[in-house]
Amino acid sequence: MGMYDSIICKYPLPLPEELGELTQTQIQNATYQTKDLDEILSLFKVCEEGHLWLEEIGGYYEKGDPKAKSIIDRLGKFVQTDSTWIRQDRTCTIQFYESFRVSEDQKDELNNDYWLEYEAVFIDGKLNKISILEFSKKDNAERRTREAEFKKEWKSLNNFLNKWYIKFWYSPWRWLVRNIFRTYRRIKYHAPSDWKVERFLLPW
Repeated sequence: MGMYDSIICKYPLPLPEELGELTQTQIQNATYQTKDLDEILSLFKVCEEGHLWLEEIGGYYEKGDPKAKSIIDRLGKFVQTDSTWIRQDRTCTIQFYESFRVSEDQKDELNNDYWLEYEAVFIDGKLNKISILEFSKKDNAERRTREAEFKKEWKSLNNFLNKWYIKFWYSPWRWLVRNIFRTYRRIKYHAPSDWKVERFLLPW
């Protein structure tokens, strides 16, 4: 199962009949996702003239520090040094989509969650036609309430765990509990099955 690619579209996108809380600018400037191209987290764009382009990134891999505390720092990272847009000559059909949950300025949540999906046909890398596959909206009051409750619970838990006396005893307690259950799983894994024990106790 592959990942996805991102695609930005400078070519004018067709708009739904009713935009709801969305704006033309928000729809046009969005970064969409697709699973119809390379599926390796590449970035594509459709220019104003309708040509398909792929961003080719140059750089090098920086080794991690095996003594670092963070797993990410131990693994290392890719350092980008440059990027070039390469024009594509693919003949393909691409479905790309995006979910809209916040306003254009990314400050306020919308009253509805919007889903917008397009289908674009390219011939030799040139856009032949583009149309809306799906546009839907759903009241998000329940989702927002659920997420607010989760954030509140997480904040409360985080505040609790950051208290000095919790830090003092929780670390050794966590070590003890984890080792007890690791030992239990190790014994359980190597222990004979119940029917073997039964046959040993009742050999005839």
